[in-house]
Amino acid sequence: MDNTLRRTFGASQIIDFTADSARLITVTVIPGSGDTLTVESTNSPNPNIATAVWVAWNKGAVTTTTRDVHVGLLTGLRLTRTVGATNSDVEVSYG
Repeated sequence: MDNTLRRTFGASQIIDFTADSARLITVTVIPGSGDTLTVESTNSPNPNIATAVWVAWNKGAVTTTTRDVHVGLLTGLRLTRTVGATNSDVEVSYG
């Protein structure tokens, strides 16, 4: 069964979720008009998400709709708007 988590956010957003290591995870980031976002991920245990070790997304700064596929453990995403002032969206699908 596929699960999809969608969020709209302003300046920054931390998304906590747990997807087990056998799953294929697709992350789609949709910046608002004129926005630039940085995306980081972690595989730290969910209870430690606030003090997790964050790793920069391999796609770099995001200015247009960008999708990446991850296989394995992913417990959280941190998205930060570095340029712009509109709302952005993120979609995480796993199953």
